[in-house]
Amino acid sequence: MNLKNYFWDYSFTEEELQDLLSGKENSIVHLKIEDLYVRILKSARWYDAIEIIGKENIKNALSEKVIKKIYPNSLRHKFEIAGRILSE
Repeated sequence: MNLKNYFWDYSFTEEELQDLLSGKENSIVHLKIEDLYVRILKSARWYDAIEIIGKENIKNALSEKVIKKIYPNSLRHKFEIAGRILSE
């Protein structure tokens, strides 16, 4: 998946976004990993989001710190439930 498609409104390169997602970078200008997760979760279909983020990182993407940035509340609630299910 091309992360640049989810960040069409920014001038980040695909390489920069991949480096952030993989943990090679802590941030890109003002974009942090939590913001990357939020954009992916809000924009991608569930299974695409899992593929992009990776099964090993999906719990991190569904952390309280990330979920509290998601709106509307109805979408936030769905991710809260998914996070609880994956934590069991």
